[in-house]
Amino acid sequence: MSEEFRLARFKGLSDLSQDELKLLATFLSFRTYKDGEEVLADATGSSLKLVFSGRVKIYRTFPNGGTFASFVEPNEMFGEVAFADQQGRTAHAMAVGETEIGKFDYQHFEVIKKQDPVFGMKFLLQLSKLLAGKYRALNQKLDAILGQIL
Repeated sequence: MSEEFRLARFKGLSDLSQDELKLLATFLSFRTYKDGEEVLADATGSSLKLVFSGRVKIYRTFPNGGTFASFVEPNEMFGEVAFADQQGRTAHAMAVGETEIGKFDYQHFEVIKKQDPVFGMKFLLQLSKLLAGKYRALNQKLDAILGQIL
């Protein structure tokens, strides 16, 4: 199966053309992680991660020892915040089961912007829509939690 076909399944990339997906695929690097292996072990890095198979647990540990976790499924991405603002990671990530991840570095996005500025803008728009969707979902969860407390 071609990489561009696999990319077309991703939320946030489905509006890209086959040629745009093909260009994006040339910049991806792949790695398979074992169950329980840290995918993001520290706060550095600004790459966008794409889950091709398996599952990723995204988690944060708070000073009081509490944790918060969510999961990223196949054909979903994570790392959008660090990719967009270049400020480093806000959470950790761990593979759940054997997990194949594609990595897209910000420096490669810079190359794409120079090669094809229209595609660069289109990619940013898709990423913005993805982030907006996650932000709205987070607000709904926060409303539900606060509704129980207040």
